Amino acid sequence: MNDFEKKILSFIDKEMQDETLKKKLKERIKLKLEEIKIELLKCGLALRLVEHSWLQKNWRPLTVVMLTGMVVCNYVLCPLLGLAPVEIPSEVFRVIEIGLGAYVVGRTIEKVSVLRK
Repeated sequence: MNDFEKKILSFIDKEMQDETLKKKLKERIKLKLEEIKIELLKCGLALRLVEHSWLQKNWRPLTVVMLTGMVVCNYVLCPLLGLAPVEIPSEVFRVIEIGLGAYVVGRTIEKVSVLRK
């Protein structure tokens, strides 16, 4: 029995006067808590079965890091090392902009959908 269960049962002991009703209520609460525990275990098992591969979960952040690294390398490291930076087409910056936006929106949707379940 955990602290939560102890507190509930202790509350019933303090607040209820009728011993038979108290006993029935405590038994029903214990049964309900066991049902809830079983459902939580089932949900945890289902979540583990739905897990995806590491790459499948992390491709967006990896892409953003790679594109950002490309820009940093070109505009920070190349000048520091005395190398001429390669001209990056504006379309690449557009892809980075869209990618970052999609990443942020995608993560937000994932977080909200988990909270709603």
